[in-house]
Amino acid sequence: MNKLKGFLLFEVMMSIVIITAGLLFIMRSFSSSKNSIQRSTEVFKASLLLEEKMWEFEEKGEMEEGMNDGDFVENEKYAWRINANLIENSELNLVILEVFQKKDPQNTKYSISTYLENKIE
Repeated sequence: MNKLKGFLLFEVMMSIVIITAGLLFIMRSFSSSKNSIQRSTEVFKASLLLEEKMWEFEEKGEMEEGMNDGDFVENEKYAWRINANLIENSELNLVILEVFQKKDPQNTKYSISTYLENKIE
């Protein structure tokens, strides 16, 4: 009797399923890493813009009470908003600066707070 050696169809199918599952896991991991890198890059850009705008206001040394906003000339994807509220019995404003992406301001908002002198008119 002639015995043939080879693989059963079931064995081949199982090896394909295992290889496919492994490849899917690797691709998912790669995709997650890529998204994390893109997100961290966006956060870094926003924090640099936030710091730059805050130094610009701190350089003036004083600020008017109220709310202002604007766009960044060098980066059109981002905008800024600043809110200065006078602190009672003080000559200081509590200043809150926010930087956000124009396309999705609620989910991409980053803020920083400080105290600046109230501009006396």
